[in-house]
Amino acid sequence: MRQRWTPEELAKLELVCGDRPWPLVVQTYNTWARESNYPERSSLALERKSQQLGIYRKTEGLWITTGAVSRILELDRATPLRWVRRGLINSWRNGESRSYPHYVRRTDFRKLARQNPCFFRPFRREQLVMLFDSEEVADYVLEHCPTPHVVPGRERPVVCVETGKKYDSIKAAAKAVFVVPPRVWAVLDTHKTAGGYHWRSLAPKAVGRCATLMDVEATAPRPEIPCITPDFR
Repeated sequence: MRQRWTPEELAKLELVCGDRPWPLVVQTYNTWARESNYPERSSLALERKSQQLGIYRKTEGLWITTGAVSRILELDRATPLRWVRRGLINSWRNGESRSYPHYVRRTDFRKLARQNPCFFRPFRREQLVMLFDSEEVADYVLEHCPTPHVVPGRERPVVCVETGKKYDSIKAAAKAVFVVPPRVWAVLDTHKTAGGYHWRSLAPKAVGRCATLMDVEATAPRPEIPCITPDFR
């Protein structure tokens, strides 16, 4: 026999949706239901009710998927997953199959930004605000590690990360991979690619600078990814 939904149950469902991955929404809701003497609901029942109420079920609050991170920062989908594998960011999954997405917490990105602001140096302010869900943290990154001004036309030796081949200038590197020089300038010392390759500058670096994204990735340990115990309350 179906049990009618009470206003308290509907309010709780609306509260937990959108801030957590859907499997955690189901667990969070049923944990609350047991403690509050309400009937537990199946995942299908919760999904149907959320659809009837027009509740947005995709997580967009505390937790977001690595796919969402790649869209926000305009990255390839493999880059956030590489951060997870190297232990830079913790993640949660509902299973081991490839079909299960990785969920990451915005608080982990905020913490990384406080520790290494230059990790996020290549990104625009609006991207950082969307990722951190915090204008304060985005401004902190820009204040402590502003994007360096690059002067086009200035010769600078570079190296291709994948092949190890060195070039005397940006122009020579761009010509070798059949792209325009500004494309290589735009991705220099970042996570992005030009012509399918990553590029690093061989020019002398300033002493005492913050670690860039590629520096952090290159030196990060590769521990076992810690298991996150979600807070269901």
